Amino acid sequence: MNRLLLSLFAAPLVFAACAFATRAPARRIVAALAGGVAFGVGNAAWDLLAHAAGWWSYPGMPGNAVVPWFWYAAAGLSAAGISLLGWRAWRRFGTRGLAVFLGLFTLYGMLRDWRVASAAGSIIHFAPGAVPWLADGTAWLSLMAVVLAIQLTLGGDPRRLR
Repeated sequence: MNRLLLSLFAAPLVFAACAFATRAPARRIVAALAGGVAFGVGNAAWDLLAHAAGWWSYPGMPGNAVVPWFWYAAAGLSAAGISLLGWRAWRRFGTRGLAVFLGLFTLYGMLRDWRVASAAGSIIHFAPGAVPWLADGTAWLSLMAVVLAIQLTLGGDPRRLR
């Protein structure tokens, strides 16, 4: 099974598992999904910016700048689910928990991209040097921060009791 099909299959499962595990109420789930839409759009924007700056590209994709739109949708859905874990960390541990969650999510994203880029026949290629990797980390951090900001706006204060 290729990576695209795997991500399309896994994304709804990741979201459902996170929503179930966090016992998120309907309002929080809707807020997370809205944040996931922003994640997908922001992910495409970061890819376009990175391609223009020469930081990373997608060899074999049209224009080498972006992947198919449904891959961004799958990434957004997965990120929406993962953001529910961030909501729980924020709710339980306050801003310290939020900071740890954002740091771990950024580290996960960078390690994931490094692993994928290092594989033979990789879908993504990074330019040499530290700048592309710093931009990659900034992308992961900023995208999840936007998702959580949307959750805060639409879902309310995470520390508030139901």
